[in-house]
Amino acid sequence: MTKSIPVITTSQIFGVLERNAETGDNTFIEGPSGMGKTDIFNQFAEAQAAKRGLEFYKMSHDKIKTPWEKTYGLITALPSTWDSLDIKGGPVVDLEMEATRFLINSVLPNEKRHGKFGFCNFDDLAQAPMSVINPLTQVFHGGIIGDSYVWPKGWQIGATANRREDHASTTRIGAHVYNRFRCYEGRPCANAFSQYLLAKGSDGRVGGFIRLREEHLHNYERGDRSFPSPRQWETVDRDLREIDDQAFLELQIGAAVSVPVAAELMGYLAICSQITSFAKIVKDPVKAKVPTPGEASATAATFALIGMCAGKRLNEKNIDAVTTYVKRLPEDFTMVWMLDVIENHNCLQETVAFSRLRADMGKYAV
Repeated sequence: MTKSIPVITTSQIFGVLERNAETGDNTFIEGPSGMGKTDIFNQFAEAQAAKRGLEFYKMSHDKIKTPWEKTYGLITALPSTWDSLDIKGGPVVDLEMEATRFLINSVLPNEKRHGKFGFCNFDDLAQAPMSVINPLTQVFHGGIIGDSYVWPKGWQIGATANRREDHASTTRIGAHVYNRFRCYEGRPCANAFSQYLLAKGSDGRVGGFIRLREEHLHNYERGDRSFPSPRQWETVDRDLREIDDQAFLELQIGAAVSVPVAAELMGYLAICSQITSFAKIVKDPVKAKVPTPGEASATAATFALIGMCAGKRLNEKNIDAVTTYVKRLPEDFTMVWMLDVIENHNCLQETVAFSRLRADMGKYAV
């Protein structure tokens, strides 16, 4: 019987990566296609740079502008595009030594070229041929290739892979490779994804829909061409803010997440259009309309309001009014709003309005 690996949500992966960075353990995240595994590693690397007070850069996107010992780099390696020579190195005849030397792949971290600290993600590892995966075990265990390359101590190793059961094109990775990692199965999380969208400038509508219909966050069935996933929902969120023609909008959404899910979302959006506006909430938080519990679509409307009230328009000037309004919602929704504020407007939790709300919530406080 195959031994299982722990399942972690996207909101837990940062804690796992923090711990593995301290211990020097490699991290392997397996999960469904489109759940955002690569983006999570990218966000973690950027957060590590900020935590250490270092200049962050992405290899191939940015050039190092600061001294190499003051940078934190991110390398996204694609072993599926490599062959065995990219690991062993290209052979060069050294006549003086009467030997063959090997030139190491320039993508592999080098302190003088890529900086003293960083994160290297071997993305979609299970799609690489075994002729590449097997020699990579030298990197994953010991960090030495031949007599000319040593993995820099300040660089963390991560790898991602899609799951075979999701009908992704994968190679059967050997046990000797898995045993050089701490292995986890990643699962998308509606709350974490909603907060991620808010940080990206979302108006909260897609996040509200996902919280209401969490089964649509990621839903693939064999044979699907268009299916919902965090990757596709991010494009849908962009379309909602940029496309005014409703018929064309539904067409584009259907192409991303499937026609039935697009129809559900459009119905949800119709409800959102009928709720009170953010401007009215700020102007008169005591009289601004709140969804009536028990009414049809009240839950959907409340999720939409939570996303809107935790969006980019929330600031120090209007948080007093917004907290007054949010407190009129059911307590569990108020708590969701508070968590969103802490995640995306961390400085606002120090305001008098937020502190007062936290005190009023009592046992429900976060």
